[in-house]
Amino acid sequence: MDEYRTRVGFTLIYKRISGIKARNPITELLLPKSPSRQLGHSFKRWLRTLNYPFLSKDEFVNHKGIAFLEGSDRRLKQFAVEELGIKELKKGIDFVLRAKNKFILGEAKFLTDYGGTQNNQFRDAISVAKIKRGEIIGIAVLDGIVWFESNAYMHRTVKSIDGIALSALLLEEFIRSC
Repeated sequence: MDEYRTRVGFTLIYKRISGIKARNPITELLLPKSPSRQLGHSFKRWLRTLNYPFLSKDEFVNHKGIAFLEGSDRRLKQFAVEELGIKELKKGIDFVLRAKNKFILGEAKFLTDYGGTQNNQFRDAISVAKIKRGEIIGIAVLDGIVWFESNAYMHRTVKSIDGIALSALLLEEFIRSC
């Protein structure tokens, strides 16, 4: 009986998946996630290893040292818009850091290729890096092919922007320098 249910269940699932409008839905469902989609949560976990506190909004606003604001990308964007007056953010951001009297808004991307979605991800990060308003600074934390000269568009853009773009390898040093 269990074998019958399993076979019937598999058949129903297969029929539903086969009905998905894709070239080969079974193959596409088995493909690994894009690295840029996998590493967002890894970056946030890594931030916690830097041993700076992650604080609630009320604690964060009154904090005098170095600390991160706790929250989802959407909540961090909401804080930046409502509390800091940064209206040009299109999407959520990866971190909000307070270092003494400065607020640092950060967007992190690990880019493995160029073109299409990767270029869009790159532009999102660069738009955050261009934010400068008094004690509010935006930075792009970029890793991957962006640092290779063979990727002319991204490399040239990073070298010429009026803003801060750096590797995650340099983020802790940057924080200490604020």
